[in-house]
Amino acid sequence: MNADVSAPLLSSLFQKTSPVHDGAVLVRGNTLLKVNVVLPLTERTDVPRPYGTRHRAAMGIAERSDAIVIAVSEERGEVTVVSGLRQVLVHSEQELIWLLSDSSHPRKLFSAGALLALVTADWKLKIAALFISAIALGGSAIMSGNSERIVAASVEFDNLGHYLDVAIAEPPHVNLEVRGRSWLMDRTGLSQLAVHLNLSGLGPGPHVLAIDNQSIALPPGLRVIRTDPTTLALRIVSRLPPNPRTDTVRLP
Repeated sequence: MNADVSAPLLSSLFQKTSPVHDGAVLVRGNTLLKVNVVLPLTERTDVPRPYGTRHRAAMGIAERSDAIVIAVSEERGEVTVVSGLRQVLVHSEQELIWLLSDSSHPRKLFSAGALLALVTADWKLKIAALFISAIALGGSAIMSGNSERIVAASVEFDNLGHYLDVAIAEPPHVNLEVRGRSWLMDRTGLSQLAVHLNLSGLGPGPHVLAIDNQSIALPPGLRVIRTDPTTLALRIVSRLPPNPRTDTVRLP
């Protein structure tokens, strides 16, 4: 485009009838460089449920650069500031100014000074809000409904016999669909989940092992409702034990 930025120009570009209304515009200084720009979306799986393409693009840009990204939700009327892997919901113009005041150092967006300013401003109102939030949090812990998440869990082999190895092309993983209270999932290290397969009593040869709830250790209050895959095929091979006739033994 290489056009001067103006409100009428932006309004016309984003009209539904405009052939370039989809995507973003790229502005440098006072010059509108490009239109109909497709932005990279985040590949993270822990994206908040209300986030749509706009917020996923904001997360994707922040993950790939040192930019500070401001995302505005038309549906919820919310402003979110994204930097790196962090997102902050902004409640006022003053908070937005504080967050952007150190814009020359984007990675220090959540510095101690900015956080202190956020905490001390309107402290009476925030204490009252904190009290109300504590009551609401206690109620939500009891009343909040279940949610479901899909977690990629690693596979670990237990109780493999002596002089045996597991022959497998690449480290396997299992997708677990976990159900439980939302607040409990947020406080649980789901990324650390692992599937433990018991190889006790299995000898050399091919084997197909079932993946069930007994092979997955979950925190109380959570349960697995589906696994993908439900079985794992592997081959156990023998390795030679030490040969006392040929192996050299050094005595002290």
